[in-house]
Amino acid sequence: MEVLGWILAFLKLFFVVLYFVSFAGIAYMLTIGNIKLLRSRNKTEFKYKLLYNLGFISVFVIIIWLGNLFLN
Repeated sequence: MEVLGWILAFLKLFFVVLYFVSFAGIAYMLTIGNIKLLRSRNKTEFKYKLLYNLGFISVFVIIIWLGNLFLN
């Protein structure tokens, strides 16, 4: 039974770290990622990078949502 407690504690710690990394990832994608994106001259490259940024933001939001479910 004690092993299960250690596993749950490790999972909670893992989700806390993922939670903060996700916030940092969203902040990066909204600031530095978009500054790099706005510098691109090619419109197709702009579209692909925009989809790439939005995809990463959605993954981070899902991780935050799952972290909220697990940590509460």
